[in-house]
Amino acid sequence: MKRLILVRHGDYSGSALTDYGRQQMQELAPALANSVVGNVFLVSSSIRRAKESATILAEHFHVPVHEHAVWEAEGEWGDNVGAFQFVGGIDPNIDTLVVVTHLPFLKSFPEYFGKKALDVTLPYGGVEKGEAQVIDCEMKTMTRVIPAPNENRNEPLLVRPAPPTSRANGSY
Repeated sequence: MKRLILVRHGDYSGSALTDYGRQQMQELAPALANSVVGNVFLVSSSIRRAKESATILAEHFHVPVHEHAVWEAEGEWGDNVGAFQFVGGIDPNIDTLVVVTHLPFLKSFPEYFGKKALDVTLPYGGVEKGEAQVIDCEMKTMTRVIPAPNENRNEPLLVRPAPPTSRANGSY
């Protein structure tokens, strides 16, 4: 895998996207276009706001949406171990994995993934609804993608080498 893109769903009310949330996803899709390379696999939490967000991105990238409960989060916690196993089990022919998920994963999974898969520390850089974090697995960098109407802002985030770790399941 060359890129891992973690997307926070758009603005919502109840469990459904608002009009603004749909607009956020419509603006995010082209902002992510330069980050998406090769074969794309798009997975979403099965929670409605994430599925609706993923559907908008899927239409833009012409791929189906796959749902997986591992990307749901309980309160402030996501299942980083389960999510890491999911990522490790992705077909090696997939170049870009796009995950539409929730704030707890955006806060914790990049650091977990960076240490386990890339031997770097990827910090949480603050991700609002309708934004994304793009992890370039080859360059070992992470960028925050913040769409704005008629203007895309991409902010590189500081990456620090992680303490050495052993990996049992190969490379990403």
